[in-house]
Amino acid sequence: MQQIFELYAMREELEGVVARFAARHATEAEIANLERLNARFSASEDPKVAAQWNRQFHARLYDAARNRYLRQAVEDLQETIALLPDTTFIQPGRTTTATEEHVAIIDAIRRRDPEGAEKAAVGHIKAALEVRLVITRAET
Repeated sequence: MQQIFELYAMREELEGVVARFAARHATEAEIANLERLNARFSASEDPKVAAQWNRQFHARLYDAARNRYLRQAVEDLQETIALLPDTTFIQPGRTTTATEEHVAIIDAIRRRDPEGAEKAAVGHIKAALEVRLVITRAET
């Protein structure tokens, strides 16, 4: 459990900065692509497929942040998170709430609101942690 808390604490910080930077640097085409990816994510009925679309969404967010060192740090962390069993999208309703969280991030980026984007991204990761904890507790 401690490792999960540590991973998600770092993820909150890094994903928040990614969203902040994306709000400053994303092009209109990148924002439109985030919307398309989120729509595909939202339409996914299989949790593993949803997880794949989610990874694509976040990867394009990292691109929009325009910082190779930040991207590398987040990707390193993602590799560790990928070792956790299951995806949080196995939890009923998680894909729906994550879709809404993605929309909040995209909307803040479109408004060029770095603080709002960061807050939305941190909230998204906090929600993912809560689901991760439910899943982990159920497995023990």
